[in-house]
Amino acid sequence: MIEFEVFWREYPRKVGKLKAERIWDRHRLHHNKIMSGLRRWMTSLDWIDVQFIPYPATFLNQRRWEEEPTMPLKPVNDGREISPEQHAENLRIIAELGRGRVCE
Repeated sequence: MIEFEVFWREYPRKVGKLKAERIWDRHRLHHNKIMSGLRRWMTSLDWIDVQFIPYPATFLNQRRWEEEPTMPLKPVNDGREISPEQHAENLRIIAELGRGRVCE
């Protein structure tokens, strides 16, 4: 289950791995779409606070990868991974917003 391990490694909330893996088995043909959707959500202001990040099983079971974040930070093209530099920049912006500073 290499594909699930990639999903698990990237998903920001590590809760309920076994349940998430069972649900993954039902959706595994959608691997690329799931990962693309996950990366969209990971670059979203919706997920700044961990309490607003759904459990991995919920994300998969409710097919949240098909939804669009309400507050995207920076767009990510489907099928393209976020570069380490872009990820670092997104984290910097999130940290600044958390401190009440305006980012340019």
